[in-house]
Formats: sequence, C-alpha cells, structure tokens
Amino acid sequence: MKRSSIILAVLFLLFGLSSTTSASDNIKAMVNGSSVDSDVPAFAKNGRVLVPLRVITEKLGAGVNWCPKTNSITIKNGMKSIHFKLNSKLVLINGKETIIDVAPTAKNNRAFIPIRFISEQFGAAVKWLSNEQTPYTFKGELTSLLKPFYKGMPLKEIDKLVKKVDYWDLSYGEGLLTAKTKIYGKDALFLFYMKDHGLKNLQIAFEDSGDVQELGKYYSGMVKDELGAYTLNKETYYDFTSEWKQYSKAFDTSYNLNAQKTNEGKVSITINKVFE
Repeated sequence: MKRSSIILAVLFLLFGLSSTTSASDNIKAMVNGSSVDSDVPAFAKNGRVLVPLRVITEKLGAGVNWCPKTNSITIKNGMKSIHFKLNSKLVLINGKETIIDVAPTAKNNRAFIPIRFISEQFGAAVKWLSNEQTPYTFKGELTSLLKPFYKGMPLKEIDKLVKKVDYWDLSYGEGLLTAKTKIYGKDALFLFYMKDHGLKNLQIAFEDSGDVQELGKYYSGMVKDELGAYTLNKETYYDFTSEWKQYSKAFDTSYNLNAQKTNEGKVSITINKVFE
C-alpha cells in the first residue's frame, strides 16, 4: 500500500473515532419538553442511551430506593415495581424476570439506566433523533391514550384497541370511525379519519361546563405540561388555542386544541393529532 493511502486510512479512522466519541459525549435527553439536567451527562453504550437514574425517575414520577448491602435498586410508581442490580442485565418487573440488552451501570458515582427501557416501563413514548443526538420522552394521559395509533394504521388494527360506536364509509378508501374513550376524567369520543384505507388524522372530542376561553387555556395548559414547548396559534378566532411544535419535531405529528361553545351552552373541546 502506498504511503499516501496509509495516511488517508489512518486519518479516516481518527476522524471517524473522534466523531463517534464526540456524539456519545454530547447526548441530550428531553422529557416532556424539558432537558434532563445532571452534573453527569447522558452517554451511549452499545446503541442505547443511558441517563442518570434518579433524574429520569423523578421526571417520570417514580420513586427510587437504593440498598447498599445488596448493591440493588428498586423503582416504584403506582403498581409497577422494577428491581435490579448494577452491571446486571437481569431485571425483576413486578417480580417477573426480564433480560435487558444493556445493564444499568455506575459512572462518576451516579447510577445510569437505559432511557428507553425505564421510560416505556412507565408508559412513556420515546423517539431517538440521531441528527440531534437526543432521545425525546413524553409521558402523560394524552400520550398514553394516543401512543398505540400511528399514521397509516389499518381499520382492523384500530378495531382491536377501541370500543367502536360507528363507521362511515365515504368511498374511495376514505372513512370515519368513532369510538368511546375517556380523558381528563371526561367521557370522550375518538374520531379516526381514514384515507387510502389507513389512519390519516385522529381527534379526541369531549364537553365541559364553564367559560370557553378559560377552559381552552386550562386544557391547553394540561397538554403543555405533557408535551412541553408550544407556540400560540396566530388566528384571532383561536386565540386560546395552542399548537405543540416540540412534540411535532420529535414524532412527526402536530397537535392542536380547540374550544367552542355549543348550542346547548356546553364547551366542546377537541384535541387533534395530525400526522405529518
């Protein structure tokens, strides 16, 4: 091999290694629109992002109990209990043994755990954006309710998950399915808009009593707490309505919430999930 070729090969390896190391050292983690801040940053290991245990569990509303005698950790949230030891892939989930692909570990006197594993155990949705070196995690009532549904989802798969009320075949592969659900303590309806025999858009509709502007702001605040940063819609008619751009960025969807007075004096609230 020519000397110039050897030099080029060495440079390629050096720059490749430098790039990989830099990426793994600059990983950010976002939960419900805010960063997971810690004195010890997240890092990548074997294709998984590990984050500081106590910080991520607090973000997800779970409690942590450390037992130094056995070098074991228990995480609890409601009826869910997760027990494990550092550097072991064996995890007990409500007493049932499970093997995970990357073991929790210690670094700089902090315990770290794979963010996807722990987030999904507590009902959160996770999406990795490689161009930003950032895992986005969202947890809340709305996220949990809508998590199973995806763009292009066929009607037969939706039927397995919901209690159908009615379906209107609009022909040419389009249709509208309504189904019962519940959100924020209110009886609600799903409206699934189908196109080309797959899910295009999804809406949740329910009613409440009170001032339309105040209810619009209240439910916007509820969704904001879950989805993070948002920008206000600029149309005057929807001056209380919000559109959550950060969630859209991570999950290729956009959300908006509308509130309108009905003829019966109630306030109709609709939360729309639009697949990009």
